[in-house]
Amino acid sequence: MPQLSELLDHIEIITSLIPYTSIEEIENALVKAIQINKYNMVKFLLSLPVIDINSSKMRLLHEAVYEDDLDMVQLLLEHNANSNISDIEGITPVMLASQNGQIEILKLLLEHNANINTTCFTEKYFPLYYAVSENHLDVVNFLLDNNVNIDQTVHDGTTVLSLACYRGQIKITNLLISRNANVNHRRLSGDTVLQLALQQMRHDIVKILLESQADPFSSEGLSYLSIPILKNDTRSLMLLLRVGLNVNYLNPRNETPLYQALTDHHSEIVVLLLEEKADINLGKSITAIYINNKMVYDLEFKQPGYHHSQKLKRLFEFYNRILRVLPSDLSSLVVEYLEFTTSKEIMLSREKIIVTREDSVVKRSLWSRLFS
Repeated sequence: MPQLSELLDHIEIITSLIPYTSIEEIENALVKAIQINKYNMVKFLLSLPVIDINSSKMRLLHEAVYEDDLDMVQLLLEHNANSNISDIEGITPVMLASQNGQIEILKLLLEHNANINTTCFTEKYFPLYYAVSENHLDVVNFLLDNNVNIDQTVHDGTTVLSLACYRGQIKITNLLISRNANVNHRRLSGDTVLQLALQQMRHDIVKILLESQADPFSSEGLSYLSIPILKNDTRSLMLLLRVGLNVNYLNPRNETPLYQALTDHHSEIVVLLLEEKADINLGKSITAIYINNKMVYDLEFKQPGYHHSQKLKRLFEFYNRILRVLPSDLSSLVVEYLEFTTSKEIMLSREKIIVTREDSVVKRSLWSRLFS
């Protein structure tokens, strides 16, 4: 005998078979009817006394939302489907509609008292979070208009503004901030919204947050200048400096931003910091040769052949950039050192230097001057 789910176009046959069919088979037929939009069949099956419209096993309202079937959702709600019913993971129809961008279904669910701040069981995701995660600007706006909790958090303390900034969603970020989302919220890890944007190099988001008075310091009071320096991100660094962050800030290791940039061989950052009046005498020694001595040693003694020349080229490009902005006495010291470091022809400070090797005695003499 065929299954009921195979006879959904034949309501008379199904009617005659109902007395001889198990509840499980009837339920399967109902779910199938919702999935393929058999409106009249669904209406008939819902009228059967054996059917529990809010059975967590069938998830009827979930199925209708998933199929984006507004009429079917309406039919189920008219038959007293629970608008806040959840599946085994705590997902509700409102969450699904928010994730799928279904505003009309959302309106209908809210008319039937759906909770727009409910969370799922594990990650604690909620409707607004699902809407932001799928970049549904219209749904986000609709939920905000219906008094959703804008600073609600998921399991790790992330808000929707944190998520939008991390992903670089400019329009949603602007909308959330215009609705008074907390721009200084910290996740459980201590990361701020601004910190997330800096880490992802979201320049437009960083600018928006700073203009909205986001705090440019970590929970320990540390300046965020180190983030764009580590990322070699001149745009974000300039934005932070323009709001007044101290170019000569000292971290707990007694390192300035200039020291960090030199350590990472980020020449554009070095040039920018020096142009912004970074103090070369503050904190740990930032002498360019000292910072790069290991790299020079590796080039000279450990990297023969092609890779040697490629690394050497990058080193010289680095020096060539920073020599233009270093104080003249330090620049001349750098050039003098390089004269004793390699046998290559290089361009430094716009003059050609023919470099020759000298014995280690001369080198040691120069090193003693560098570190005296």
